[in-house]
Formats: sequence, structure tokens, C-alpha cells
Amino acid sequence: MEHSKVMGSGQGAGAVQHSNIMVEDEISLTEIITALLKHIRLIVFTPIIFALLAATVTFIRGKSYTAESAFTLTAGTSSSSRIASLAAQFGVQAGGGSRPAESLDFYVALLQSREVLGEVVLSEYVIPVSPGSPDSVRGTLIELSGIEIEPGIDPLPRAIRALKGQISVKADQMSSLITIETSAPLAALAEQINRHLLDIVNRFNIERRTSQAAIERAFIEERLEAAKTKLREAEAALEEFLLRNRSFNTPTLAFEQSRLQHQVELQRQLYITLAQAHETAQIEEVRNTPLISIIDPPEGSARGQSRLKLHLLLGLVLGGFIAIGAALVLEMIRRAREDDPETFADVDELRRTAMRRVLYFWRSEVAS
Repeated sequence: MEHSKVMGSGQGAGAVQHSNIMVEDEISLTEIITALLKHIRLIVFTPIIFALLAATVTFIRGKSYTAESAFTLTAGTSSSSRIASLAAQFGVQAGGGSRPAESLDFYVALLQSREVLGEVVLSEYVIPVSPGSPDSVRGTLIELSGIEIEPGIDPLPRAIRALKGQISVKADQMSSLITIETSAPLAALAEQINRHLLDIVNRFNIERRTSQAAIERAFIEERLEAAKTKLREAEAALEEFLLRNRSFNTPTLAFEQSRLQHQVELQRQLYITLAQAHETAQIEEVRNTPLISIIDPPEGSARGQSRLKLHLLLGLVLGGFIAIGAALVLEMIRRAREDDPETFADVDELRRTAMRRVLYFWRSEVAS
């Protein structure tokens, strides 16, 4: 009986403790709301202060301009691919196959590569002092952006990182369009950076095509000499057969003459095709026609973008989180102070001592 009473009392204590926990949870939520209401001024004015600070920073940094352009790749057929397919009909392995075309993602990576961005940074730009003004300012992005050049430290990596944050390259797989957006403090600078990126892509394609055409030309020259030799051999075999056989009285001689004549025609056709392809490759090697089609040029596309609204919103949100956290911390300190006043008396004494030392140090520095 006593044991059961003890058990019963223990269960009753557990139930009471459980109910107390539930009450404390409810009270804690109530206390949170109460703490927020007690510090309502902190919660209201802190986000406003942060928003004003964000607006001030945005105003100091000034307006940013964004220029936009879009281009698509011009599809082209490699001359070597045409030769390979035709030569294969005659049992000749022309090699190479078709020239692989880069994907849109390749050009996105190309425009954001360090080599390309480094060239953009080190290029010279001419910026009018004011719209319509004949006076202009020249310089690289390092000079125009005002990056501090410290002795022994290369400013190029820092300028590349800054430029990478000002460039956005997007590829639309459905429309095969690549869009470039460049931001800068000046509209003319944003447009010139964008144009320079387009020029780099175009020059890359031209240099790649020229290099590919040179390889194709060398390959075709080799095949052309081989085809010329085989044509001469086929013609010599036919000539020798005709000299030995003045008439074709038997079906065997007629068949042999037809076979040799067919070989000559095949070799002659292959030789003519390779000769034409050789001329095409020579022309392609010196051609500088762009392989990209610019859909939207960057000139005149710069638009001012003030991120004041975004920064105000971020300031309000950040200030709100900080104010709520501060209000809860202050309430926790108040409760701890009430629960253990002696400990906090020591803490207050240490705080006052620290403040006196700081004030003494500051006054001595001002006096000196």
C-alpha cells in the first residue's frame, strides 16, 4: 500500500510538472509578445534607421547604368566535312569530319573567363565628360574605377573580380540567343564594355575559323596531290591498255576498257572536287566575315538603375530582425537580473569600472 502511494504520488508529481511545463511554454510566448511591446520604439525606429543608412549608401554610390545586347551564332558548314563525305564515296578517308560547333554554354563561360575579363579591364575606353560634350576621359577600367594601386600588388585580379560582378551572361536554349548585360557608373562606359565583349567573341570566332581553314587547306593539299597521282596512274593504265589493244573484239577486252575508263572518271571527279575545295579553303582562310549575328546592339541601350527600393527593403528587414533580437536579449537580461541580483550587481560594478577606465584613457589622449 505504501509503495502504491509512493508510486501514485510520483505520478501525480510528474503530471503537475508536465502541466507546469505547458504553462511555462504558454507564459514564454506571452512574455515574448510582452517584451516586443515593451520595446516597441526600438522595434519601430531601428528598421527606419537601417533603411535610412541603406538609402544614404545608395545615394553616395550613385546611380548604376546597365547596357544590354543579344547575339546569335551564324551556322556555317565546314569545307572539310563536305570533302570528307564526298571522298568517302570513293573509298577515301578524308578524316576530320564535321567541325564541332560550340554550345551556347561555351560562349557563356568564354565571356566570363579570366582571360576575356582581363582583356576588357586593360582595354582603353573613351568616356565623354558629360553627354554631348566634346571633352572626354581616357583610361582603362583600373584607371577609371579609381582602384588604389599599391606597390608590389597587381591590381588586375581585383579589377577582374569587380568586373565579373558587373557582367551577366545568359543563354536561351530555345531561341539560341545569348544576352549580355553590363553595369557601370556611366552609361557610355557600360555600353563600351558590352561592345568590347561582343568584339572579343567575334574575334575569337574569326581566329578559330582562320585556324581551322588553315588546317583544312593543308589537309586538302595533301589529298589533292594524292588524288592527282592516282588520276595520272589511272590515265596511264588506260593509255597502256589502248595502245596494246587497238580493237575490242572480245567481251573481256571491252569489260576491261570500261573498267579502266570508269576508274579514270572517278579519280578525275575526286581531283576536281578537291581542287575546288582547296580554292574554298584558301578563301576561307583570309575571310573576316563575323560568325555572330548581333540582334540587339549595346549602343543606346544603357538604362539607369537605382536600387534604392531594394536597399530600403533590405534595410527594413535587417533592422527588424536586429530590433526583435535586441528586444528579446534585453528581456532575458531583465529576467536574469531579477532572478540573481547579486551576480548582476558584480557585473554592473565591472561595467562601471570599465567605463571609467575608457573615459580616463580618452580624456588623457585628448589632453595630450
